[in-house]
This record gives sequence, C-alpha cells and structure tokens, in this order.
Amino acid sequence: MKPIYSLGNLLFQPFKIPLDRNIDLSTIKKILIMKLFAIGDVLNATPAIRNLRKLFPHAEISMLIGEWSAGVVRGNPHLDRVFVVDDQSFHHHHLWKLWLLVLKLRQEKFDLIFVFHRSLVLNLFALLVGGRFRVGLDCDGEGFPHTHRIKEDGVDHEISIYNKLPSFVGSSDLDMQMEVFPDLKDEDFSREFIRENDLMNMPIIGLCPGGARNPGEDMPQRRWDGYLELVRKLRTKDYHVVLFGGPGEEAISSRIMEGVGNGVYSLVGKATLLQTAAVMRVCKVVVAHDSGLMHLATAVKVPTIALFGPTDPKRKAPVGISHRVIYKRLLCSPCYHRGKFPECGTKECMKQITSDEVMKILMEMGESSSGS
Repeated sequence: MKPIYSLGNLLFQPFKIPLDRNIDLSTIKKILIMKLFAIGDVLNATPAIRNLRKLFPHAEISMLIGEWSAGVVRGNPHLDRVFVVDDQSFHHHHLWKLWLLVLKLRQEKFDLIFVFHRSLVLNLFALLVGGRFRVGLDCDGEGFPHTHRIKEDGVDHEISIYNKLPSFVGSSDLDMQMEVFPDLKDEDFSREFIRENDLMNMPIIGLCPGGARNPGEDMPQRRWDGYLELVRKLRTKDYHVVLFGGPGEEAISSRIMEGVGNGVYSLVGKATLLQTAAVMRVCKVVVAHDSGLMHLATAVKVPTIALFGPTDPKRKAPVGISHRVIYKRLLCSPCYHRGKFPECGTKECMKQITSDEVMKILMEMGESSSGS
C-alpha cells in the first residue's frame, strides 16, 4: 500500500461505515454511477447497471461518463440521466473544470454514489460530490474516501468485480451478459450498409484490427498484426470481411484493404459505436484482440474469437460458450497491470498467435453455427 493511501485510511477511519451496517434501500432516491474512460470497461459495467435498476426500480439513476465511451450507454433504459464530461479533465487534472463539475453534481444531492474505478482521483472526486453513501472498490488502499469499500481478492473477471457493487447493497443477480441498445436508426444504417455492398445473405466475418486506445492510453502491445494474412485466407473461402474501428485507425484498415482487394469493406472511422454494434449483429463471427470492440461484439451476442497476450483473459475474456479465446501464456505474461506494461520490444505473446490457428477455429465456429 502506498504511503499516501495508508495516511488516507488512517485519517478517514472515523468516517468509515462498518461493512455489516446495511444501507436502508427505502431511503435511496437518487443514485450516481461513475464510470469513465475505456469503452470495454464501460461495457463490462453494464450488467451491474442492469442489476442496480432491478434493486432500485423507482430511484433516479444517473451516470457520469466520458465523451470517449458515452456512445455505448446511449438509449440504455436502466439510466434516467447521463452526464457526459471531457475525459481529459480527469487525466490532465484540469482542476477548474473538475471543480465546476463538482459544484454541478453537488446540486443533485445524490443519496448513493457507486464508483466503478480503482482511482484515488475519482474516489476523492466522489467524496467532493457529497453523496450520503459512497460504494467503491478498494484494490491497493485507494478506496479510503468511500463509506463502503469492497476489497478485491484473487483474480476475478471485471464483470464479476463490478457486480460486487450492487451485490454489496443487496442484489443477488450475477448475470454477466453485457448489453447495448442500438435504435431503429442504427439498424437502418446496418441494413443500408449491407444493401449498398450487396452483402445480403453473404457470409460476413468482422475484424477489429485497431483499438486498444483510451483517453490517456495507447496500448499497441495488445494489438495483433496478423489480420492481413487472415483476410487473405478468408477470401480464399469466399468470406466477405468487414473491418471495424474508430477515428484515427484508418491507416490500419487501409493497409489491409490495399493488400487484399475486393470482398473487404471498411467501417473504420465511418460509424458510431451503436451503428458498429448493429452491423456486427449480421456477422457470423468477429475476430478481435483485447479492445473495446471485442467487448462490443460480445455485448451484441456475436460469436467472438478473442486474441490475448499481455492482458489477462481471466479478467477480460468474453463470457459464454459461443466465444473462443486464443492465449499464449509465456513466462512474462500477462504483464499488463493497471495501465502499465513493462518494456517489451517483441510482442512475442501476440506474435505466437498465427493466422492459421485463428482460421482453423473460425472455420470450426462457422460449421458449428451452420449446423445449429
């Protein structure tokens, strides 16, 4: 435990509510959920959000979320209000912007705040917002500003960890299915994309070659470099390929398009998150390394092949029998810990995943879905 966390725990000990003291749910009228930054992490929190709504059917539930990932909660029926903020205000500690946000949120007079982060900055921010009860994670001692702290023991999946927050106040629902809610316009976008490219009734494979980027983080160590080889193999089997990705990843998709030719279609930088989700739904399989779009494919229940190397699939892998994980555990992996990687110039854990291996699993999954 860092010295500052030890000092904080000592100073806040008199204000810590005993863990065996239940929160009177009947007094909870307004709830704030804090979950910013990474798209995949926000998606991992959606089962807990659903469980909170079941627990508090009549409360007003609001969410504080960053601009980067706000699209994945658009239309979420379990949320009454969404406060969208500039992620960089937290990453770069823009104190004046943060203080104005604190003042705005304090006016809401929240009864209960859930902090889905392992961050001292966000924990202190929740303290300043002033909810009567603050429930959050306490990984290395940084949870001392909370009234109720949830210790992390062992290596659990992120969805299970986030589900501990509603479980702490009474929910027994352990459903781990992530969810998003594309609307009719998103579905229209998908149908138009399929129509324009003559893909109706065609076998489509979705690939996510970019990603692994969040506000304040760019993690090329997570990315797999075998997509071009995989696309070439897919085209020999008459599969059509759709490339998914966000703004700033066009160069990655262009290299693949130029290296293959026809039968490959790019939505990189051309679709919102929910439009992407709507198109993913028509894919037979999606192939992705650990990234936000890997989680998005899982959220729309598309069979997914997830490629892992420096991150731990025990924490992040798609949940469910329709998905497959490829992970070459080396002596040094997983090496990712709380936003940091050790120096690594080889990406050996990702290089050992071959396009032949991915293709073999993909064909097995395709045959399985055709026979079901």
